[in-house]
Amino acid sequence: MDQADKCVTGTYDKAKDYVFGQQEKDVDDLLNQLEALKAGQANAFFYPNPGFDWEPLFRLSHLCSLFVYVDSRITEDRFNRAFEAIRKQRTKAGAGLESLQVGDPLYTETLEREVLPVAVQENLDWVWDGTAPVTPWVTAKLLGRNIGQRKRRRWLIYIGGSPLTAYRRLFAERELAPRCLCLRQLVDVDTPGEAMATYHQRSAAWRNAARWRGSLGQMVQTAGVPLPELLVGEYHQFGWPHDVPRQYMLNWQANNPPDHYPKAIYGLPGASWPDLEPAQDRGERHVIVTRRPVNPRSARQVDAVVISPATYRRYEWPRHLTVILKQQPQGPDQPLPGQRVLVREIEDRPLAEGLQLIEQAAVKRNLRRVAVESFGFEDEGEFLLEWRRGRKAKRGRTRTTRKSVIRELIFHVASDGGFLDFAPYADEFD
Repeated sequence: MDQADKCVTGTYDKAKDYVFGQQEKDVDDLLNQLEALKAGQANAFFYPNPGFDWEPLFRLSHLCSLFVYVDSRITEDRFNRAFEAIRKQRTKAGAGLESLQVGDPLYTETLEREVLPVAVQENLDWVWDGTAPVTPWVTAKLLGRNIGQRKRRRWLIYIGGSPLTAYRRLFAERELAPRCLCLRQLVDVDTPGEAMATYHQRSAAWRNAARWRGSLGQMVQTAGVPLPELLVGEYHQFGWPHDVPRQYMLNWQANNPPDHYPKAIYGLPGASWPDLEPAQDRGERHVIVTRRPVNPRSARQVDAVVISPATYRRYEWPRHLTVILKQQPQGPDQPLPGQRVLVREIEDRPLAEGLQLIEQAAVKRNLRRVAVESFGFEDEGEFLLEWRRGRKAKRGRTRTTRKSVIRELIFHVASDGGFLDFAPYADEFD
């Protein structure tokens, strides 16, 4: 073997050892998650009948580290094809959500032993109407949720089985509850051969089963079974006890057919309110998070406001202000872009992309104090902290900061949940 062949062989062996070592770490990580789930110590998100709704994975990663999806209609092959959207980074999060799986997973045996017994097709009269369900299956995917320069490791366990039976075996029988329970109308997954009338019939049957007075609600009302801390989804569809909405989940893309029901996060009875403290270190920019709305009075001392077209139409704004609309106005009576009014499509973008667009406008117009109606995804508070600090980004061997003239950002949130998401990463909050 010549020297070149030895180098190639050595590189291959090192790569193989790295992959195997990483796979072993993933197995240990998954086992720890499953043990925490059994002990009621996992921050679990339970989503019955999710179809291929990936939004919680990149919007609620700050609340949960383990996402358990259970759907009796989905085959493993269909899941693998749909998962390509994450593997190829084609969700709304873009590069912010990625698959971290290295090689073929070594935890298949672990899943078959620990989780597959949950993947049974029982209690399905409400949805199948005599149609044969899919063969039970389970898979796990290690995901990376990238927030600025931080990477959160999150697990997705997808079970092909009965959501009601899975909840009973994972939680109710152990007198446990997930941190978050997601209840939505039955997500359409375009089941082959299923007529729309059949879908609506099954969707109505699912709402009855998941109601507080239905099979799922009765299950958690059994003596000793705790309530989840948070309910995510469409409360009015299911009638569970709750306090006022903590926040509305705006722009949650729905599957076909169009889903016009508002999604929100609700605290269930007994949910706690954490103690909050502002960030302790000083940054290059001053950030204030507030529950006060953006209006002409609150914006008197700023150079620009970043608001929706609806907010713009609601008031007469001071003439010194630059107004940046978060999305393109619609309709003949909408404000037109001009010298004083700009349009930047940031409403449905990650926080980093939206702030970059705002900064570009600020540099051109020397905007130093900016008030914004909140945008971005709910789990991006850590990026606000990073942006506030002006963290330096590596470029080759030099270290440079993004060009910016903004010195103060007032981040106006519309709900208690938004306040909880972002206030700990600001210099001040009120």
